[in-house]
Amino acid sequence: MPARKKFSLRNLPYHPGTRDDVANRLVRHASEKGPTQLVISLNGQIFVLARKIPALADIIRRAEEVTLDGISVCKGIEWLSGRKVERIQGVDMVGRLCEHANPYGLRVMLLGGRPGAAEKTRSLLAERCPGLTLGINCPPMGFDRDEEALEQVRESIRSFAPDILFVAFGAPKQELFMDRQIRPLNVPVVMAVGGSFEMISGMIRRAPVWMQNAGLEWFFRMLMEPRRLLWRYLSTNTIFLWALFSELFADRFESPA
Repeated sequence: MPARKKFSLRNLPYHPGTRDDVANRLVRHASEKGPTQLVISLNGQIFVLARKIPALADIIRRAEEVTLDGISVCKGIEWLSGRKVERIQGVDMVGRLCEHANPYGLRVMLLGGRPGAAEKTRSLLAERCPGLTLGINCPPMGFDRDEEALEQVRESIRSFAPDILFVAFGAPKQELFMDRQIRPLNVPVVMAVGGSFEMISGMIRRAPVWMQNAGLEWFFRMLMEPRRLLWRYLSTNTIFLWALFSELFADRFESPA
């Protein structure tokens, strides 16, 4: 029996295009009330988690829209494929998607985030996109381990009937939740957004634009929260670089047979 292939950069299922291309595709689908499409923004952390968690790798492969968020993933794919790819950050896509959805008067729901982050994000989005109907739900920690609390979250989604749902539980919880709990609810567009509500609301300070453009936003965040992020970034970056160079050298020394 052949060994199961590991989750690798070369076979990552991502979808090309600019932020506006992605937003147009998703808003068109949402306005047509199409079947559920999962949207996952892929960065180095999620890549490493997917190598450890087969269920997460499977969800990413089956996701209808995968964008490349992290600079490490973008550069890795460019080195392996020789093709330029577009970096599309999840936090930027929240606003961009809402702007594209605004003329259609779609229903948009914010699920998760730290207490207060979703409320502030909704207020800011309402100012920018007055045509949208915006809803929020910030369930308590551990709600997914309580069937009654879990059903309350599902019922809030069914009652609000969003066309677009942003899920901010952090990886891999949000991706697993989207696939197992939300996909059956027939929400047209469901997007994993991690800590986007905290950044949009200003609860977490975002890196200066020049650092974002240089791919150093992760470094800025590590400086802001060293206790929480230092070890995560060191371990994630080490594993990611090992996977990348393993694939590069495997190609170089692979036997023609």
